[in-house]
Amino acid sequence: MPTRTARTAWDGGIQDGSGEVELSSSGLGTFDMSFPKRSA
Repeated sequence: MPTRTARTAWDGGIQDGSGEVELSSSGLGTFDMSFPKRSA
């Protein structure tokens, strides 16, 4: 089974913060995240 790796970073509070998700092993890239994006 292949090993998958990812990285997340979050700054601020749950509702007013923002961050990013990096999907390293799949090569899909880095995506910005925020509360509205998470709850959509």
